[in-house]
Amino acid sequence: MVTGPPRRIFSRYESGQEDLTLPHKIIILISMKRLVLLLIVLFLSVTSSYSQKLSEKDIPSAVKESFYTMFPYAEKIRWGKEDDTTYEADVKMKSVKMSANFSEDGKWLETETPIDITSLPQAVTDAIARDYQSSKILYVNKIERPDRPLLYEAEIKVNTKKREVMYDVLGNPVY
Repeated sequence: MVTGPPRRIFSRYESGQEDLTLPHKIIILISMKRLVLLLIVLFLSVTSSYSQKLSEKDIPSAVKESFYTMFPYAEKIRWGKEDDTTYEADVKMKSVKMSANFSEDGKWLETETPIDITSLPQAVTDAIARDYQSSKILYVNKIERPDRPLLYEAEIKVNTKKREVMYDVLGNPVY
């Protein structure tokens, strides 16, 4: 039986009197890995709070009212939060999937609708070819906003890298 005051576990090793044995090194390594894993989980839980899924009862009434006024025939509505103040509804209307964003007070901010690449205005197609030679257009979204003219967002592949680019109807890049 050990008697006397409690000692710190690593006091002999911290003073340099003895080297850590392999089992002690393994215990320390496992503890460090657990700490790193805990920090990663904590980081992911904080960052995943954005774009979180919500039920309709969690959506402010002003947002729902604006949404149903604009999209009375919407089907398969999935609500989420894009950031602290923006609500997003992913919907299906007339077999087309789209997403609409609203502020907390119900103001419509934006609607994104996927379109066929062949429906992209020629000016935009030409601008992408000019600005990103040897690129391939992977998909296109039409973006409607109340305060701006119609925009087109395209995901393109240049060599092996993918990137999103945005243009107005006339083929001018939008940053």
